[in-house]
Amino acid sequence: MPSCIEPSSSRRCAACVTTAKGPAAIATIELHGRDAPAVLDAVFRSTSGRAGPTPPGQVAVGWIIDGSQRVDQVVLACEDPDRWAIHCHGSPLLVERIVGLLIRWGVRIVPFEVALAERFAAEGLDPIGIEARLAQARAVTLDGVRRIASQPTSGLGAWARGLVSSLDEIELDDLRRCCREVLARSRVAAWMLRPCIVAIIGPPNSGKSTLLNALAGRTLALVADYPGTTRDYVTATCHLGSLVLELTDTAGLEVPSPSANEPDQAAQEHTRRVIERADLLVWVADAAAQGPAPIRPPAAEAPAILVWNKTDLVPAPAGAPKASGWAETVGLSALTGQGLDRLAEAIRRITTGPAIPSDAPVVFTDRQRHLVEQLAVAPSRAVARDLLKTLLEGPLGGDADRCDPGPNPSAGRL
Repeated sequence: MPSCIEPSSSRRCAACVTTAKGPAAIATIELHGRDAPAVLDAVFRSTSGRAGPTPPGQVAVGWIIDGSQRVDQVVLACEDPDRWAIHCHGSPLLVERIVGLLIRWGVRIVPFEVALAERFAAEGLDPIGIEARLAQARAVTLDGVRRIASQPTSGLGAWARGLVSSLDEIELDDLRRCCREVLARSRVAAWMLRPCIVAIIGPPNSGKSTLLNALAGRTLALVADYPGTTRDYVTATCHLGSLVLELTDTAGLEVPSPSANEPDQAAQEHTRRVIERADLLVWVADAAAQGPAPIRPPAAEAPAILVWNKTDLVPAPAGAPKASGWAETVGLSALTGQGLDRLAEAIRRITTGPAIPSDAPVVFTDRQRHLVEQLAVAPSRAVARDLLKTLLEGPLGGDADRCDPGPNPSAGRL
């Protein structure tokens, strides 16, 4: 049956890929909007030869077609009157081709979380409620899912609405103090929602790669008895109680040298970038080297743990005092595993912090954090009122565009 629409037409229809990137048995592309039936009429044929979409609540087996050519055999399901799911084979190349075909027929491609945000908004959720639903889908721990569930009603939403109602009576200094408390609490709560990024750093040949392999529970990084083995960084995800840690092994930090070759310079630069984005630093020093205690990297803002490695050969030196900048000092042997439990406990002490009540307000998106940071320095009640209105009413900004795939299901466990 010839189509009554042209491929170049722009129409009120959007699509998103709802499954994770990478090869899989099945991939799903969601198509929604007023013109979705017309597009499906052009690109789908059931095995019975019937063109067009399936009715609500039903499924059909058929082919995605590009003119006279069959692209892939799919299952088409109608989930709502204006929303369909195309379940195709999970080859990324096939998904890309089907998405490209939809683009040619005027379909707007949006990230999955943007499509979810639009759906939640249509259901009447306010911005914090929409962000909570999206954050729950990204959360890496069950504690994170539970904590976010309370934020629209009894957490951040209730906090912001209470401030609006009492803004004329509250002192600005008290308002700023409340904002700082929310921001401080949110830094701990953030690790219930996303992995805590741990950078394993230190001089060459100190045992960084061996430590990463020991923490991950499997060999991921190459290990050798000469410096410079690690040039490209290696990452692993592991669990520590309710925490999810993203470990990054880095090239050994060395004193800058004009004679360093280009790969070495690039590796050093990348190590510095990893340090800048880390939530926690683990500096690995060789206890057998008999050198002085290292000084905490001065440019790094994250808390840092000094690990004296290779204590199976020699005892760890006397712990570096906190005046040297280290949050904790641990002696261990990455090779034998002795002392890994002490490192795990040190990480837990630094990252967990005091218990947070389940209904305590926390910010859990970049949009919310930026607004509360501005609220913490608001020069007047009028400015504070505008910021609170934006927090409660939107717009959402770019948070819905970000999609966190979550933890690796094959991750190791501390």
